[in-house]
Amino acid sequence: MNTTPKGPKPGTPSPLRGRPSPLRGRTFPHLWITGTDPRARQIRRKWLVAKNQAAYRQQEWTLTWPQYLNIINSIPGSWGRQRGAVNLARLDHRLGWHEHNVTLKNRSVVMRGAARKRHQLTPPRGLDTNQE
Repeated sequence: MNTTPKGPKPGTPSPLRGRPSPLRGRTFPHLWITGTDPRARQIRRKWLVAKNQAAYRQQEWTLTWPQYLNIINSIPGSWGRQRGAVNLARLDHRLGWHEHNVTLKNRSVVMRGAARKRHQLTPPRGLDTNQE
């Protein structure tokens, strides 16, 4: 039985991908937009993901990075997807993601509201329901 690993030896260039980068696995906090704070970097990543998700869903987004950071830092505690975490939610879902229209809510409250809306029967957009 042959126990030698398949592929090129570690450290040798791969014929398909070029040479391995000598910078792989290193971080450069002095080059980060947020500075050297790793938590601010994580929050900025979440801001970018939320902003792009709103654009994908064709929702209005006017929250700037400083506004988002102030909102997230206004409530101490964990934010994210775990139980008991805090999430950003809109007060009025007909309006976009604006500073005056968002709040931080407990994740369980936000998910309960989303589940309730999924089960409501709503006509597709553009369908005229007032036909006689």
